[in-house]
Amino acid sequence: MSMALVKEQIKKFLKSENPEVLAIKGRWGVGKTYHWEHSLKTLKDEMALNSYSYVSLFGLNSLDELKKAVFENKMLKDEIGNKPTVKQYAKKLTGMLEDVNIPVISNYIDGLGSVFNSVSYLSLNKMIICFDDLERRSEGLSIKDFLGIVSFFKEQKDCKIVILLNEDASGLEDYFIYKEKVIDKQLHFEPTSKECFDAAFEDNDKEVREHIYDLCMRLDIKNIRVLRKIAQHIREILPLVDTYHTEVRREVIHSMVISSWCYYCHSSNVDDIPHFDFAMNKKKSNTFVLNLICNGDEEKVKAKEAEWEEILFNHGYTIHNALNNVIAEGVEQGFIDKARFEPLCVAKDKEYKVREENHLLSFAWDLYHGSFDKNQDQVLFAMEEGLRDAVKNISASQFSDGIKVIRTLSGDSKANSLIDLFILTHQYDPENLNVNNLRTNSFSVEDEIFNKKLQEAYTRKRVDKKPIDVLRSRKGGNTFNDSDVNVLAKLSVDELKYLFKTFNGSEQTPLIQTCLMLARSNTQLMKNTKQALTDIGKESSLNSCRVAKFNL
Repeated sequence: MSMALVKEQIKKFLKSENPEVLAIKGRWGVGKTYHWEHSLKTLKDEMALNSYSYVSLFGLNSLDELKKAVFENKMLKDEIGNKPTVKQYAKKLTGMLEDVNIPVISNYIDGLGSVFNSVSYLSLNKMIICFDDLERRSEGLSIKDFLGIVSFFKEQKDCKIVILLNEDASGLEDYFIYKEKVIDKQLHFEPTSKECFDAAFEDNDKEVREHIYDLCMRLDIKNIRVLRKIAQHIREILPLVDTYHTEVRREVIHSMVISSWCYYCHSSNVDDIPHFDFAMNKKKSNTFVLNLICNGDEEKVKAKEAEWEEILFNHGYTIHNALNNVIAEGVEQGFIDKARFEPLCVAKDKEYKVREENHLLSFAWDLYHGSFDKNQDQVLFAMEEGLRDAVKNISASQFSDGIKVIRTLSGDSKANSLIDLFILTHQYDPENLNVNNLRTNSFSVEDEIFNKKLQEAYTRKRVDKKPIDVLRSRKGGNTFNDSDVNVLAKLSVDELKYLFKTFNGSEQTPLIQTCLMLARSNTQLMKNTKQALTDIGKESSLNSCRVAKFNL
């Protein structure tokens, strides 16, 4: 049913004073409540009836609770769109009592509560009542009883009733049995993704709209709540990427939308929307989910994995990507871990700048992505030339992307020759060969042969840092790599005691705190560090007080 027809029927409903029951059905989150309330605000001056009450049935457990909620939420049509105040509630109560000729008294009397309930119920007539969230009511409120009270409001109280519901939800069997006896008119609310998108964003969200509109249309997101969640995430992350290359901004925003789509929408379409754990490459939980969906059939699990990976790939998202994983965790947690996010953005920014500065490599990737022509030889030649030209400036992660193309199209010989060139070029800066160094190689090296050769070369070439250099380089941060931890883990308790005693002045406390931070990933280092500090504390009462600040 078109939006125009839905709006026309709602307008007709509001302008008539004839008692009737209107049901508006639609999937969860598509904006039934939003569009109903928007129509009310727009057309309140044309409403035939003077009073209105909105009641969410979520959590309501009895007819008494329902009737009480109708009264408590009752307002004059002029008040629609305004938040209720205590003053308005008192005025409503006074007016209700006057309407039934019971004076407002200041003395408390026994039984006033029951009198109040009866009087409040008497006041509920000739008004519009909206019941929302029928599928989320509590068990104590049955569908049969609910439809009975709806019929009573219409037949005995001359009210107009609108019911907003998701007919696809479970637990509505009785609704389908009895609805023909109660519902006068039914509208199927099924807006397009563009209509939902327009409803989700305010005019002042122009920047956010421009960034995500095309992708949200391709994903066909029709859930207004999800779209608003995405907008919230984007607003929070945009200031963090302002200073980076425009492609970094685009990639981060793109990843945020895809991650949100998987996180919020998978349950609405388990076949065609990949599970969030799959997008995050959480193998253990993802395997459990796939087995559940595929009833433990291994062939179906493999097919579903391939299908989901293709869906994500077609939307420009890869699951083996550190930046994507940090962004996805941000969606799950509700905030971005800046300490992990920013170094990855810096690395990605450098990658795009390297590509721009190395025209041959940029040309090679444009040639690779830019057509479906039969130009394999041209692509191979351009990619090899581009990698050779950029080898001094490029990270192992970025070099690996080109190696993967060459190995796939041409075999091992050229790919392995280029690997040897990279290792030879960077032999005097071994950290560039360290696949575990998040500073030099923030993203994965996916070519297995390249990864193995890098690790072998790094083992041969590396020179262990001095412990003091490790601590100073990591001071004030909360990131590290295994090689740094291993340098400190080699120290005995006595060596750590000696090291700590060399620290003086303002750097003493932060350096020891850094050691404790690094020790979180190594049980032996943590044990030795705590023992060294404990021993220092035992040397004197003063040192005992000094060591206490580390909360051992």
